[in-house]
Amino acid sequence: MQRVTLDIQDGMYEHIMYILQHLEKDKVKIVSKEKIGLKKKKSLKNDLKRLITQHKTEVFKDFKDPVQWQREQRDEWQ
Repeated sequence: MQRVTLDIQDGMYEHIMYILQHLEKDKVKIVSKEKIGLKKKKSLKNDLKRLITQHKTEVFKDFKDPVQWQREQRDEWQ
């Protein structure tokens, strides 16, 4: 499965959505529709916050002891 994000001009939106809606429903799923305008700096901050919260990432999940791993990395440079 793959995901595509598009910024579409208002005049083309209906055409694109018509095409997507008429594809096989088990092969194409419209996850979200969002109308955007000119973005302000505050909006960008909210967009970044939403993006970060949507992606769950476990930092150092492969390390049993992250502090020990960090020490080993420093020891390599001595």
